Amino acid sequence: MQLFVYEDEKTVDLLPLVLLRPIFDLLIGTTTLLEKIQKVYPQTNPHLLTRGELAPTVKEKYPSLTCNEWESAFGRQKEGLFLNGRTLFSLKNKIPLLGKEEVFLSEEEIIGFRISSDRLSPKKLEIPFKENFAKEILKNLPKREVRAKTIQHLWNLIEWNGSLITEESDFLGTGKIEGTLDEKAAIQGDPSSLSIGKGSKVGPFCLLDLREGPILVGQDVQILPPTVIEGPAFIGDGTHIDGAKIRGGTSIGPNCRISGEVEETIFQGYSNKHHEGFLGHSYIGEWVNLGAGTTNSDLKNNYGEIRVVINSKEMNTRNIKVGCFIGDHTKTGIGTLINTGAVFGIFCNLFGGKEISPKFVPSFSWGVREPFASYRIEEAIDTARKGMGRRGVEMTKNYEDLIRETYAKFHPSSD
Repeated sequence: MQLFVYEDEKTVDLLPLVLLRPIFDLLIGTTTLLEKIQKVYPQTNPHLLTRGELAPTVKEKYPSLTCNEWESAFGRQKEGLFLNGRTLFSLKNKIPLLGKEEVFLSEEEIIGFRISSDRLSPKKLEIPFKENFAKEILKNLPKREVRAKTIQHLWNLIEWNGSLITEESDFLGTGKIEGTLDEKAAIQGDPSSLSIGKGSKVGPFCLLDLREGPILVGQDVQILPPTVIEGPAFIGDGTHIDGAKIRGGTSIGPNCRISGEVEETIFQGYSNKHHEGFLGHSYIGEWVNLGAGTTNSDLKNNYGEIRVVINSKEMNTRNIKVGCFIGDHTKTGIGTLINTGAVFGIFCNLFGGKEISPKFVPSFSWGVREPFASYRIEEAIDTARKGMGRRGVEMTKNYEDLIRETYAKFHPSSD
C-alpha cells in the first residue's frame, strides 16, 4: 500500500505562509504537519503531491521522497492511502494503511481516502485536489468519520498550538535533561515536564515555568538570562533565546533569534526578533527580521471580533485575540507598530514609524503605507541570499527560480 500526502484547493486560505512551501511543511506544535504523518507511519515513505511550482524545492528538501510522481508510485501497487496535508494526524486518529476502499471525513471535510489504482488511473489527477475530484471519483465509496482537526484558516494554527505541544509531549516523552541546566536556573512546577536536548544550555537566573504545561527544548539551543519561559512551549534546534519572556502556547522553529515578549506565537524558523517589543497570537514565516521595538496588537480596545484579509477576502476570525501573519523574507524597521489581525505577504520591507501598519500588505511591497513601492526582484533576491548566508544556508537555483516565479504572479508585466 502506497501512502500519499496531498495539498487540496483550500491551501490558498493559508496564504501568504504557503507561497514558498507546501501546506504540510507548516510548523504547529513541535513538528511540521508532514513530520506528524511520518511519526504515525514510520515504516512508510510518503509520496508528496503539491503545487507544480513547489515540486523542485520540495524534492531538494526531501531527497528520499518522491514528489508529484503519483502515477509511477501508484502503478507499483494496487491501492493507495491518500492523506490531506492540512490535517493534524496522530496515533489517536490514525487511519489504517491497509483496508478497503473508503473515504475518511472529519466534520464533512475529506481528510483522506483509500482507493484502488483501477478506479483512479482513468482519471486525470489534478494537484491541488479540487472539490469536483471528490464528487466524481469518491462519491460511490463508503464514508467513515474520523476525529481529527483540519486547518481551515491561519488562526487555527495559533488556536491549537498550545494544546498540541502538550499532547505531543506525551508522545515524545519529557524529563530528559541531555543538555546543561545551570544550577542557578529556577524551575516552577513538575521537573518531569521539562526536556532539554543535547548541546543546549540554560543559563543562570532563567526561569522555566512548567505549571501550565511542558517545555521542550531541542538540540544546540542557547537560553540566556534573564529569560522566562512558560509552558506549554517548544524551542527548536539551534535557536537562541536572549533575555526573553516566552509565554505559553509558543513554538519557535529552528535557528531563530528571539528576545522581548512573545505570547502564543509560532515562528516557522530562521527568523529574528532579537530586540524588545511584543508579539502575540501570531505566525511568523522563515527568514523574517523584526526590527527593534516592533510590536503588534492582538486585542481590539472594544474586545470585538477581529477581521483579517486572506487571499483578497476579508474574513471574520470570530476570535477576540488575533495578532499578525507574516510571510517569508519580510522585514520591519525599528519601532514598527503592527495592526490587529494584520497580514503581510512575502518579501515586504516595512519602514518603522509612528503610524500603525495597514491591515494588509501585499507581497514584494516596500514602504510605510499605500501606495507601496514594488520591491525590485534582483534586490529582493540579493538581500535574501545574504540573509540566508548568515545562517550558513545557500540559496539554491530552484529556490531562486521559485521566488522569481512567485514574483511574476504579483508583477505579471515585469520583465
